[in-house]
Amino acid sequence: MTTATTNQTTPAPIPLRLSVALCTCNGAGFLPEQLASYVAQTRRPDELVACDDASTDATPSLLEAFAAQAPFPVRVVRNAERLGVSRNFAQAVQLCAGDIVALSDQDDRWLPNKLERLAAVFEESHAVNAVFSDADLVNDHGQPVGQRLWKSVGFAPGDQETVRRGQAAPMLLRSNFVTGATLAVRADLRDVMFPIPPIWGHEQWMALLAATFGELGMIAEPLIQYRLHERQQIGLRPLPLDFKARQANRRKRQAERQERARDYWQRVRSTPRSVGPWAPLLANLEARLTLPEQRWRRAPVVLRELTAGRYRWETNPWKTAWKDLFWR
Repeated sequence: MTTATTNQTTPAPIPLRLSVALCTCNGAGFLPEQLASYVAQTRRPDELVACDDASTDATPSLLEAFAAQAPFPVRVVRNAERLGVSRNFAQAVQLCAGDIVALSDQDDRWLPNKLERLAAVFEESHAVNAVFSDADLVNDHGQPVGQRLWKSVGFAPGDQETVRRGQAAPMLLRSNFVTGATLAVRADLRDVMFPIPPIWGHEQWMALLAATFGELGMIAEPLIQYRLHERQQIGLRPLPLDFKARQANRRKRQAERQERARDYWQRVRSTPRSVGPWAPLLANLEARLTLPEQRWRRAPVVLRELTAGRYRWETNPWKTAWKDLFWR
């Protein structure tokens, strides 16, 4: 007796659809180079959504001309009133139809393999919610300045290793190291990401939520040429020399950080998604955000959090506990 066998092959996975969310505002000077870099991609986008924030120069006409001849669908949205960077990016991302949305500024240039490299990371693991990369810095003429973006913003090798170990969320609560022009996110996270709280920058907020509900991937190679020009600033502003001014600046930063933490805690607490390993972090945030006004009543709470090890998310747990006890 013979048995007939049938060769069965596993169907190839369906490629992820890639959208580009471009935000523009009076960017006619550099925009043509950026648009050309989309066309030059080894894996072209499935669509481009361009949201123009009430430009008064030739930017809208450049976008319309590009849409008429681009080798992929282009949607141009013109804001009647200026939304600002974060709200405009939120709008653009929500209008995209792709599985993955790559954010784009108007004044950079993408390297040809950018979308191909980003897509490979997402396709390798569904747990990855967002990916960002390094960049080469160029001047306003597009000439290299001999420096990388990560080094410029202080994203040191030790910080990079922390992200690789899956510990990006606490870092992003403290400070930002993700540049929006290099960021791509999964579209199915939009229900959690938006709206973006006013005090948060869009790239830090989106990367933080991505890291909270999954993994934040990174590519330690330049995928764009990040342009520096007179309207762009990178790096930290010098602190005032006067002691009282420094104290006021420090307290302002502390208050802003507390407000950002509250925004994050409230958003994550209100979603049914699992927070996985970040439950202790959220418990610590809740305890610290609801500390009593009287300092003597704070002591048992702070001591409890220290004893439970829930200050370990901080760079200096003892110093942070001291601030919670006496500064706020």
